[in-house]
Amino acid sequence: HQSSSGTGLWQQNPALISPSPDEAVLSWLTEPGLLTARLRRLCGAAFRLQLVNETHQRAHATDLYRQVALCCGDVPCIFAESRIPLATANAHFWLRDLGKEPLGEKLQKRGDVTRGGFVYASLDPARLPEWIRPYAESEPLYARRSSFYIGDEELSVTEMFLPGIVNCSN
Repeated sequence: HQSSSGTGLWQQNPALISPSPDEAVLSWLTEPGLLTARLRRLCGAAFRLQLVNETHQRAHATDLYRQVALCCGDVPCIFAESRIPLATANAHFWLRDLGKEPLGEKLQKRGDVTRGGFVYASLDPARLPEWIRPYAESEPLYARRSSFYIGDEELSVTEMFLPGIVNCSN
């Protein structure tokens, strides 16, 4: 298992990403609300969350990883990877058993969650996990990452926008 979060040069301002994303992708990168909610509005009943990988145990690991694809019908639009430190997972055991429930929606329902600022990047598909490469074609993938805080406990989420996002934007 390879984490996708470590690739790319992360910027605090999406305007500094090179190459620059087009307007459709930029609107997703800078979406202030939940991406899941926006995609649900656009796709309606065709929205689905596909659990790609959930890793609870790793040798010498101090983090849990969860990878999902947010799809509009059969088209994957967004790939999201959550990194949950063991201390956070132990303090909030429900994080270990999300299944096909969107993490952002679960977090939004809680009163004790805050979200940190975003960082943005253009990622080289060749450095991403094998399964995602067919969706990336030869273009860079644009991504954003932020941290959520449940009280004092932190977890981070990286969201990558697959080429299918352009079709989801219409």
